[in-house]
Amino acid sequence: MRIFHTIVVLLLLIAGAAGGYWYYTQQQPTITADQPAPSPSPQPTTLPQFTITAVQTTDTGRRLITCQPRPDQPQKARCRSLEHQRNESEAVTDGQFWYYYQVQDKKIRLVRQHIASGKTTTIIEQTPLASPRGLIVSPDNRKIVYWLDNIDEPKKQLTELWFYDADTGGTQLVAEKIYRPAVLTQPRFNRAGTVLWFIGDASKPGENSKPELLIAAVKPVGLAARHLHVDWGALQTLVARGVMDISPDGSAAAFADRVLNRTRLTISREPEEQTAALAGGDIVYLHWRDNQTLTYVLQERDYFSFWETSGGLHRQLSRYPGQIESIRGPADGSYFVFAVREGMRTNAVALETDSHRLTPLFPLPAFGKRTYIVQALQQDPDGATPGITAELDDGQLAAFIDKHIGDIAQNPAAKPQRLIITGQSNTLLVDYRDEAGEAHRFLLTVRDAVNAEWSILARYRAAGAEWVRETGSSQEAPKPLRLYEWEPNPGQWILKEEYGAK
Repeated sequence: MRIFHTIVVLLLLIAGAAGGYWYYTQQQPTITADQPAPSPSPQPTTLPQFTITAVQTTDTGRRLITCQPRPDQPQKARCRSLEHQRNESEAVTDGQFWYYYQVQDKKIRLVRQHIASGKTTTIIEQTPLASPRGLIVSPDNRKIVYWLDNIDEPKKQLTELWFYDADTGGTQLVAEKIYRPAVLTQPRFNRAGTVLWFIGDASKPGENSKPELLIAAVKPVGLAARHLHVDWGALQTLVARGVMDISPDGSAAAFADRVLNRTRLTISREPEEQTAALAGGDIVYLHWRDNQTLTYVLQERDYFSFWETSGGLHRQLSRYPGQIESIRGPADGSYFVFAVREGMRTNAVALETDSHRLTPLFPLPAFGKRTYIVQALQQDPDGATPGITAELDDGQLAAFIDKHIGDIAQNPAAKPQRLIITGQSNTLLVDYRDEAGEAHRFLLTVRDAVNAEWSILARYRAAGAEWVRETGSSQEAPKPLRLYEWEPNPGQWILKEEYGAK
């Protein structure tokens, strides 16, 4: 009789749990597409090609690679290993530089090392008043965020949030007078790179605590508690490491968590709107676009699919076989490039969001356990410069000139004064002075930063306030984009003027 009673109780518990799960799932709509996904094309489309920089991991470290399609075989890539991981445990990379901390003369320094040239510069160092810690890279790789702790008055336990701007070479305060013990999660950037978020306690020490979502805007700077209707205290693990994104203006937040064998997608909109929907498989990526449309990726056993939702409707864009390892896309979400594991191979694949086209790009080298794409740059077929091994940003071009100016100018005493970045790939005007103080200018294209290959397109001499071409083609110089000048103090290139879009 006792056994019979036990069996009845167990059956009732199972029935109750099943009924509760049925009730719960019925209260939240299941994500279904309003139209079938288009089949992926096995052949190349007219999508632009990409140069991809990625970190590949092993059990003992990481290596950095850059890959670009071969001109004669676009579906095959030419890849180069740039450097293995630095020994510093906190080292991070944007694909062009390593950022890490080092200790010299008992002072902590945040340094930036150019991968191609090896040149290292100090971003900020410890003073008797403050000490830096932590590193967060923005999605566009242009900002490095760090904490600056107040060590002059350690009992107050105050800290500040700062970022280093790679374009200007300067630092800027984001938020100050933050009570350090009240910071419950590390900051994370949204996909647009406009805000950071973390869970914190906005109350003063000794008062009743209430974990809140604190959003820090980088332009204009500021810190505020947002989405107050959500219980963020129960979501600390998800906010710290889970799948989450916040819209460019901070007014909408989306996050995904597991509910039994499904994934729940929750969308919060200020002031007090919150909706949820259930999906099979795992939501592995979220991206808010400028138009308030949310793009997300659903990974199932043998394939993954791209979706978007707006106004409560969910639409499947495309689907593709394999397992996603990483995804990269610009702030506007116009395209995505991702590494996908298919069997024993990892392939690079691109999605054009508006046309819903998924296009295989090229295989990536087999190495380690996982490939993380840190940069995916479009190559413009009409404006590309033949023979260039990789697109370089302003910082890389400046570092190249710093290292090789003597060889390029054929004068060891040459000192660069101004750099003008042009609209042609890896092409710039360089003004410099010789040992006698006389001004010179040349126009060059950097072909390969690693092996130091360049082409001089023209040389100029100063004639009053004008530059007169001495050698080179009579063709007009490319359109200037940005002007940098060398500032001896603090010993950096400073952006002085922007002339417009390419």
